[in-house]
Amino acid sequence: MSGDQVDCGPEATLAPGASVTWVFRVKLDPDYTGDGSDIRNTAVVHSATRDPVHANNESTAGTPGGTVDKPTADLEVTKKTP
Repeated sequence: MSGDQVDCGPEATLAPGASVTWVFRVKLDPDYTGDGSDIRNTAVVHSATRDPVHANNESTAGTPGGTVDKPTADLEVTKKTP
């Protein structure tokens, strides 16, 4: 499976101690048949200002949001007689 990259910058200048939260909603390819265990979520930040601690500029999460449920169908039949 190949991944996609999303670029969200540049962000406006932040005050010292301020933060920004990003929320991404994604949809899996309709042909995806896995259970989600092979899906990864990595975030990396960069700054034009010198950052003395580079070790905390990347975050890798395991399976984001848990596992993927197997597809299900909710079928219903209605029958009318004359």
